[in-house]
Amino acid sequence: CNGKIIVVLSKNYEKSDECLFLTYFARTLDPDSKNRNIIPVMIDKNVTIPNVLKGLSIIKYNYDFRCGWLRKKLINAIAA
Repeated sequence: CNGKIIVVLSKNYEKSDECLFLTYFARTLDPDSKNRNIIPVMIDKNVTIPNVLKGLSIIKYNYDFRCGWLRKKLINAIAA
């Protein structure tokens, strides 16, 4: 898996064991985040961030969209 993975953090993500498993699996492919394969995007407020994503920069959809930064942040994250 050499591609990028966008993890959409939402209330449904919190309830899904499959999503959490796949996030942990993706993290094991790039444990020190050198390749920046995981791009977390938070779309709901007050979502619990799993330990596997702690330390990564999280794109906050609502805030960044209102400020006009969402597109630029996503493009930069995918290009990195």
